[in-house]
Amino acid sequence: MVHAVRKLAAEFGDDPNRIMLKVDFSNAFNMVDRTEMLKRVQDVFPGLYKWTEYCYSQPAHLWLGDMLLASMAGVQQGDPLGPLLFSLVLHPLVEKIAREFPDLDLNVWYLDDGTIIGHKDDVHKVFLLIQEEGPRLGLHLNVQKNEIWWPNRAGDDPFPAGVVRVENSGVKLLGAPIGTRQYTTKFVTKKLEALRKVCEKLEAVDDAQIEFGLFRGCLAYNKINHLLRTCPPDVIGPAVKLFDDHFQEILEKILRVPCLPEAVWEHASLPTRYSGLGVTQTKTVAGPAYIGSRAHTRAGVFPAQGGPC
Repeated sequence: MVHAVRKLAAEFGDDPNRIMLKVDFSNAFNMVDRTEMLKRVQDVFPGLYKWTEYCYSQPAHLWLGDMLLASMAGVQQGDPLGPLLFSLVLHPLVEKIAREFPDLDLNVWYLDDGTIIGHKDDVHKVFLLIQEEGPRLGLHLNVQKNEIWWPNRAGDDPFPAGVVRVENSGVKLLGAPIGTRQYTTKFVTKKLEALRKVCEKLEAVDDAQIEFGLFRGCLAYNKINHLLRTCPPDVIGPAVKLFDDHFQEILEKILRVPCLPEAVWEHASLPTRYSGLGVTQTKTVAGPAYIGSRAHTRAGVFPAQGGPC
């Protein structure tokens, strides 16, 4: 989805009549209609029907203090089948959008996060269709959290006033920034600041072994892996050095070494099988991560013009 939107924005960003709609439902997983869900399971995955019926045909009992609440809608949190069951209910709506609006540039969904790109009038009609058809499925648009964006969005648009108008400079899509270099740099800088605040808490652990385990396992390059896979290296180049400087600084604090010599830092970034510490440097993986992601998703970026993905 991120690569497809980035590609369309680069190709057609100068067209003010195009627009992107980010769809957001209210509490989608908890409100999806169970009757429709069971019907779809029976139609598409009959082998799963008896188990799904056993789990969802009767209200689940939830307790709030001494008060008993009957859970009668949505999928249960923690249910491994939850995403599949939700998608089964959503899928006919996605297909209907594709049939009725074949000229859309993009109609893709990651569970309840939908991204629609096309002529602003067509995209507005899709918005109205979802608003009309969604409630019978238990899918209610959260208008105040729906967003519209385009690099050259200008003039009036037909969307309700409550829909968020994102600045032309850029938009956040599934955790990735899409837009100008300035917007991307600002986005990445905020992510680095948030990471710094978390890493500052490591010092309170006061145990180098545990600190290092937490840092390498949870707070190093893997924390920005998604960012590296979805942002072109030339756009986030300056941020790459900032992240590496940050990782080196944290490692110095964990090892209680005031300043690691550059040669030692390079050695530390090697895998443990090469006698390193396995603290991967961002600069060594940024390019391969992005190229690998683009190559892996190339065939699926545009499956069929206007078709659902």
